[in-house]
Amino acid sequence: MAVVTTQQKVAALYTAIFNRAPDQAGLNFWTAQINAGTSFASIAAGFAQHEVFTTGIGALDNAGYVSALYTNILGSAGDTAGIAYWTARLAAGESKAAIVAEFVNGSLTIDIPALLASGGISAADAAAATIRQQTLTNKADVGIYFANTLGAASNLNPATVSTSKAGLEADPIYKASQAAIAGVDSTAASVQTAKDAIAVAAGSANPAEALLGHTFTLTPGADTFVGSASNDTFNALTIKADGSDANTLTSFDSIDGGAGNDTLNIYSDSANNVGLKGATVKNVETINFFNSDEGTTTHKGFGPVDASQFVGATAINQINIASDVSNLAAGAVAGFNGVASPAGATALSVGAAAGVASATVNLTGFKGVDAGTDGTFDAGDNTAGLKVSGAALNSVTVTGSLAQAVTSTVTGQEAKLTLNVVAGKDVESVSINTAVNSELKVSNAGGKVLSTVDASASTGNIDLDTVALSSTVATVKTGSGADKVGLATSLNATVKAASVSTGAGNDTINVEAVVGTVAAGQTVAVDAGEGDDVIQLDLKAGVGYNIVAGAGDDTVTIDTGTVKTTDVIDGGAGTDTIALAGQIAYAADDYIVLNKVLKNFEAVEFKTAAGATTAFDASQVAGYKSFTFDANGQITKVAADQALTTAADLKAVAAGYVAGDSTASPAATTTTYAGSLNVTAKGGTAGVLGNNGADGILGGGDDVAAIPQSDATVNAFADSVALTIKATTTDSFVGLTGDVKSATVNLVNSVNSATAPTADTIAHLDLTTATTATNGAYTALGGLTSLTLSGNGSAVVTNVADAKLTTVDASGLGGTLTLGADKGAAIAGLTYTSSNAAAETIKLGAGIDNVTLNASTYGKMDVVTGLNLVASAADAKVLDAKSDVLNINGVDLLTKNALALGFTTTQTDLDLALKDAAAYANTNGTDVAFHMGDNTYVFHDAKGAGASVGLIDAADTVVQITGQVNLDLLTSSLAHVA
Repeated sequence: MAVVTTQQKVAALYTAIFNRAPDQAGLNFWTAQINAGTSFASIAAGFAQHEVFTTGIGALDNAGYVSALYTNILGSAGDTAGIAYWTARLAAGESKAAIVAEFVNGSLTIDIPALLASGGISAADAAAATIRQQTLTNKADVGIYFANTLGAASNLNPATVSTSKAGLEADPIYKASQAAIAGVDSTAASVQTAKDAIAVAAGSANPAEALLGHTFTLTPGADTFVGSASNDTFNALTIKADGSDANTLTSFDSIDGGAGNDTLNIYSDSANNVGLKGATVKNVETINFFNSDEGTTTHKGFGPVDASQFVGATAINQINIASDVSNLAAGAVAGFNGVASPAGATALSVGAAAGVASATVNLTGFKGVDAGTDGTFDAGDNTAGLKVSGAALNSVTVTGSLAQAVTSTVTGQEAKLTLNVVAGKDVESVSINTAVNSELKVSNAGGKVLSTVDASASTGNIDLDTVALSSTVATVKTGSGADKVGLATSLNATVKAASVSTGAGNDTINVEAVVGTVAAGQTVAVDAGEGDDVIQLDLKAGVGYNIVAGAGDDTVTIDTGTVKTTDVIDGGAGTDTIALAGQIAYAADDYIVLNKVLKNFEAVEFKTAAGATTAFDASQVAGYKSFTFDANGQITKVAADQALTTAADLKAVAAGYVAGDSTASPAATTTTYAGSLNVTAKGGTAGVLGNNGADGILGGGDDVAAIPQSDATVNAFADSVALTIKATTTDSFVGLTGDVKSATVNLVNSVNSATAPTADTIAHLDLTTATTATNGAYTALGGLTSLTLSGNGSAVVTNVADAKLTTVDASGLGGTLTLGADKGAAIAGLTYTSSNAAAETIKLGAGIDNVTLNASTYGKMDVVTGLNLVASAADAKVLDAKSDVLNINGVDLLTKNALALGFTTTQTDLDLALKDAAAYANTNGTDVAFHMGDNTYVFHDAKGAGASVGLIDAADTVVQITGQVNLDLLTSSLAHVA
């Protein structure tokens, strides 16, 4: 652990709270307090009560506060884990004062080498932490030097109201104490520079003025200004002392900043302070151009900036309006603040000076130009342009931030930069480090071919497609952003190897290496690094491939070509997908490739139809746990842990399922039901809904006639199937058939746009049972016994007379619209029509359900649970369009409504109650509905041949409705015209 003195802790606390060096009196007082037993935390709590803190970083939210601690105290952004740690402690209730005390103490004393040795942090994090620790230590040491060297001169003026922020800022020595540590970072050079300035100030008559530097204002005449050893400011205004317009930067001006970190502010419009005009400027580190007028087509504000005219400048900044920069010196930074620059030929440019290999550009709110309709997004509005070039240029760094010319939250309309890098003649390798999202165009000025583009240090998203690269580029590297990279190297006898490495981030890589001249030993390598990457491969015969997707959930697509046994295609850690064309039939050779050439993949995506004549055998690739079909497919021997996804028709057979075959020898008279299938289906484009209502809601009125037409059919053969139907940006229509004993279907709705949705899209199920069979085995769910529905979509289920489906549970099904004028309105849930003579149990959910029962009898009575009858606002006895509907074939409660609803019973036994109901119905010539106990019953006395009129027999229609429903609304429901 680093040894830290009490004075260093106190000085560091001054840095943290006041961003200044301590005065001698304060340093000595608080050091003595700690030595006497006062805790560092309590001193920090006292400091944190000051207005400087409470109205400054102390007023920020938790995340902003922690970020400010890292930036203000340690000089750089923190690591993700560290920020999360401190933010969580604040969220748990610890005070900001307590956190700043521990933050300062911990930053000074943490034993970084020990943490690294123990594996507690990575080498990269250790390096960053060391820089942050050294920065705070250096600021503390310079602060102590300030207090001790200036002595009493470092103390605040006795007349200063030190309890207020305004009072402190009015005291020159307070401002000087901030200036004393402002330039200190992790380097020894910055410490020495700061101490030298303090030493000079200590020997001057006015230490505060010496540290703060002088301010010089240029006049319309000839000015000769020489700065001090401190940080001086020179202002060239567009007005003179009387307020009238004037050129104050004139031909005979001479400005020498001297020592210190000096600033020249040049204010320009189209008439004043345009160009340097022969004035000399040297030893001024920062040049700021405040341009207030677009001027003419030949100049804007000050006009083109020749950086060589500002000798010793390290920062050339243009604010509001900008022109091109030329002759940028080594180590200097060209800055653009609030500047608009379109992509293309008229983009702003920065040129490096002769012999200078690297150029750095800092952007603040850099943006494109609002072309076309003002305020409305037009293509290219939010794409800014910048060209960087130089005769010896081989390295470009872009820092800062972008802004939108037209505010938009739509994906694809975010701010980005077209960065055109033109390296020097004969430059073969270019390095690019960009912190902003950039479309790169990289070339050189001729001579030797450009072969390497290295953007591995970049943190912004890189877009570097094949159009932006010469076919001579054989090596491409990008950094931690979400990068898009195309590789189109022309391989030949000389250039035999091409490679791309994209580092961390969710990257997209398109490998289209072309064989210009066939030669032995030609290779292509891809290292996608961490992140969920997408790699597209155009495989060439004779070229060896080494593809490593890296950690993350990656997808590798083989667009064209054939995988060779010598190729390495490795999905790496994570859940990875290999996407390839489907085949009509599959043989052992295909499974060898999937198992032994393609490594560390867990999922297969078939881009085209698969298994049309010979189904894909999932048992041959047991290590793969997911199969996706983009077109029609057949798959067999699917294990319970293997999931299926389809956007088209799919036939899937579970492992262990064996269809009965009466034609076999010996005959298999029964089907062996085994295994389970897990299928996700997306129906694709919208199907035909028929006579659907204008509101898009099934249920009530004409809407019940709307039967979806399936765009994808899942043909499942197993003991059970779990089917998830997902809407996309359109409705999804999926049919379920095959041969299973139980089915669970989850319907998931969506919206019509991921970025700017305006309407819901609905997931639909269409299921019809049938007793059709092939050689004794069901083919259309004739053996299905139970169906469970859930989610927020819509299902249409038809159950035929001799099928085995007797349990339908839709209690978990029910959705509402989330968008549009009908937002919040329930949508269609279950539309169920049954002619099954077996006793059925039907449970309804929160959607608008519609049930039609054609064969419910006394002997085999259907039970309906969850029926929700809703009265219209106009008539309490009439169903609303948003009500559930129950139809019972042959039942009429409306014709003799008073009599139909006039039957009541005191019986507690259903048989006795029905016997009374039969007699009542016969006497009054009507069907009846009545309550008994907690339920509702509907009775119709059969009158056909062989029926016992007025008596209970097996053919009588009886339906039980769980709960006591409103009989008037039940009458309306049974009279409902579909």
